[in-house]
Amino acid sequence: MAHPRTPHRTRYGRPRLATLLASASTLLALLLPTNATAQGGTGYSGIYTLMTEEGQIELQLKQEGANVTGYLILDGQPYKVEGQLDDIGIYGTIWTGQVELYFEAEMQSNYLYMIIAQIDPNTGAPDPATAGEYYFQNSDPQPRPVPPVTQPQPPTAAPPPTSTPPTTWPPTRSPSGQTTGGQATGTSTPPTGMQTAEVGRRYEAGSVVGSVDAGVAFVVPPAYYAGYNPQENAFMVISDTQPGLLIVEALSNIDLDSAVAQLGQSFQASSEVTVVPQGQAQITGNVARASFAVYMPNGALPLYVMGVAGQAGNVFIVAGLGGPSEQAVVQELVERVAASATLFTPTRASATTMAGQLAGAHLSRSHSSSGTGIMDSSSIQLDLCSDGAYAYTASSNVGVSVSSQDGASMSGLSSSSDEEQGRWVMESGLLGPVLVLHANTGGIETYLGLLEAGGTLYVEGLPVMLARSSRCF
Repeated sequence: MAHPRTPHRTRYGRPRLATLLASASTLLALLLPTNATAQGGTGYSGIYTLMTEEGQIELQLKQEGANVTGYLILDGQPYKVEGQLDDIGIYGTIWTGQVELYFEAEMQSNYLYMIIAQIDPNTGAPDPATAGEYYFQNSDPQPRPVPPVTQPQPPTAAPPPTSTPPTTWPPTRSPSGQTTGGQATGTSTPPTGMQTAEVGRRYEAGSVVGSVDAGVAFVVPPAYYAGYNPQENAFMVISDTQPGLLIVEALSNIDLDSAVAQLGQSFQASSEVTVVPQGQAQITGNVARASFAVYMPNGALPLYVMGVAGQAGNVFIVAGLGGPSEQAVVQELVERVAASATLFTPTRASATTMAGQLAGAHLSRSHSSSGTGIMDSSSIQLDLCSDGAYAYTASSNVGVSVSSQDGASMSGLSSSSDEEQGRWVMESGLLGPVLVLHANTGGIETYLGLLEAGGTLYVEGLPVMLARSSRCF
């Protein structure tokens, strides 16, 4: 799975439909055989140690295919580690006996670089404010037996981070039954028994899930359940026993032609994953269908996407991904969910409220860190003026200094920046407001999901600082 762990991002986000396709493609690790030696040469099995002022911390890992298990041993007490391999490294959880911590790790030379953070109870996502970075030295290729677990307690003194939290954090891990699409009722009344889609809730088979703000509802199919996946920053439909993974999205205002135009492009989901359209998208009435192939080093998977438009300009989108042998089953599943959709007049209440709160606001994220011979910093700023104009700026600096054994040193500095202006509007999505940026040049439209929780504003799952803009008058 591909997670947004690189320290620099050139944009706040990407077009919403492109994000949906990219999110779907990151689920490949669940559907394709994994090369167990893809990361770290011989894998992550081994003993890793970290010396702190409080003493030595030992990390024992055992990799079996895509699964990584083991223990973090602190003061002689083992804490269970469970993780999975992806195309960057490993990610998972550490159980302290009372709470669950989130971690990501990857090999860097003879060191295991690890980030550990608490999980935000409001969003279910890792909290960047609590993140710490650690470098464990690889000291033994094979794990040793761990001491017995005796009523584990949370670590009393976590090792100090080597730097400030990273900029990005995982908020940043397919034709048989054709249908005429969902019901575009043209009324303001949601279907009877509709449950509002929310972060942190699970919706069982048969549940009618939707958003009054976006004017969209759908039915969770039999043997499946639905809910928000914080690692993918997406609302998903999945089963423990049946094939296929679905990602569901809704927008209170986007015409079907624009949606199809975005679906007709190729998307680079990561450095190793590309989503390529298979033929032209087809529109029948208020329904669009598009097929894609998701290419990655260890294979390709079919991806099937449907969009259903309502009479009020809103759209329901569902994307299904499955293994090559599951193509017909997953495509029929997508058709079924799309056919269950009801589209009605959106209230856009979340969009209206958030637009009022952010008019004249300055949103920002910044990051600075240093390690052995490396220093990097970056910042992203977005000004949303009351007259509907926006200004986006981003900058990053990376410095490298290398010393040889004879005392000679070499250093270098790399800088980059990006600027953009345009118009902004606020729409409503399945889970709340969506900020839409229309760039003045290039015809680029960027859709950014927003979430407000615990007094913090999250943009695409990442927390931002909020202030009054000095650029808007």
